[in-house]
Amino acid sequence: MMETVLALDETFYYGGPHLFLGTILASRSPILGGDPQKANEHFIASLQISHEKFLLTKYFYARTYAVQVQDRDLFKRLLQEILSAPDDLLPEQRLANEIAKVKARRLLNQAEDLFL
Repeated sequence: MMETVLALDETFYYGGPHLFLGTILASRSPILGGDPQKANEHFIASLQISHEKFLLTKYFYARTYAVQVQDRDLFKRLLQEILSAPDDLLPEQRLANEIAKVKARRLLNQAEDLFL
């Protein structure tokens, strides 16, 4: 279904189809159908479409992709960008961005458990 949404309008909901597909592809190991390279491409596309203002994209990028490929620097950078973002970055999605900040703070505290 998301492939169809992607084909019809990849910009829907701040690049949501890319966010969804990136999260799915990064959540699974390659042996179970995941594809980190394609996931990365989807996350980058979603970030470009939203002009990096929809912070949940950065959260899921850190939570799924960065953890899957064990890129601690990317993980920390993305979460710090979320936490340092201004409250009025995307006024129409302020609640979603505030939720991303709460989740980023919690996830950052789990870094030692997520990386080898």
